[in-house]
Amino acid sequence: MTLYGAVDSFLQYSDNGGSTALRLQSGGASTSRWGLTGSEDLGGGAYAGFRLEGGINLMNGQQQSATSTFNRESNVWIGSERWGVLKFGKQYPAIPPEGADPFYAVGMLSPWASTVLAISDLGAGVTTVQARVDNAVSYHTPTFNGLSATVLYALRNEAGSSPVARNTGGLIDYARGPLELTVSYNAVWADAPPVSGAPATPSGPRTDLVMASALYQIGPVATSATYTLTRPTAPNTYVASVYSLGAVWSNGPHAIRAGAVYRNVSGREDSAIGALLGYDYQFSKLTGLYARVGAFRNQGQSAISFGSDPLSTPGVNPFVVAVGIRKKF
Repeated sequence: MTLYGAVDSFLQYSDNGGSTALRLQSGGASTSRWGLTGSEDLGGGAYAGFRLEGGINLMNGQQQSATSTFNRESNVWIGSERWGVLKFGKQYPAIPPEGADPFYAVGMLSPWASTVLAISDLGAGVTTVQARVDNAVSYHTPTFNGLSATVLYALRNEAGSSPVARNTGGLIDYARGPLELTVSYNAVWADAPPVSGAPATPSGPRTDLVMASALYQIGPVATSATYTLTRPTAPNTYVASVYSLGAVWSNGPHAIRAGAVYRNVSGREDSAIGALLGYDYQFSKLTGLYARVGAFRNQGQSAISFGSDPLSTPGVNPFVVAVGIRKKF
């Protein structure tokens, strides 16, 4: 069994159209967290394992979720290289790998995550995939000549609900040499508002999410490109498309990161373009410093910003500068 984790804190200056703020926050490069994981060799090439992982708010020492100790992952699995892996519990959804985002897609300073997860301007009844999916069962196939697949089914765990699922998803991944290609699809159902006296609990409308990514390593540079389509099925809603490009140049303890995103809402003149530039210096494999500078330009009713600097006013163009420390263990 292994105890592991990361503690990450950063100081951020932000300017939202003349409204400035200086904040100390948790989780700029990656979420502050701790976890337990372990595996057992069952013989014949089979193995079993588990993972329990919870987030931490480093600013006050509280757990990230007020209702869950292991809010990031809590699952158990059994598998083999020949037959694949079957996993039960809270786990990652069927989405492209973290390498598709040069800023990890998990920290609060990720332009890709900020745009892909934005749904508040798409209308009522729109939802998106959870960062970690509750009540999920997944199966990951063995890898054949670089090709593998994952299917996921997340139960609603509510009597009388229809459909029974909250999230169904699938992913196909091809990795060979310097190239990795991934395409995924998720159907996610929103929670329906409660109806007094109703014997059943029907689900809310479905949202379809399609994601595709391409990663290519060119010497010391890792490049990436992604596309995401968020398509609600509820009436009077809008479809959002997100395009992104990224690159990471690494040389010894140094790394320079760059990412750019463009988000468009069809049927409306709402769009956002954002970019983030970063520098990392690793004292060791476990300890590093990082710096980030980035901005978004919003048009129409768009109000996109970084997770560390949320906006509520459309049309504001946020700008952020941050420096931070991350220590893994």
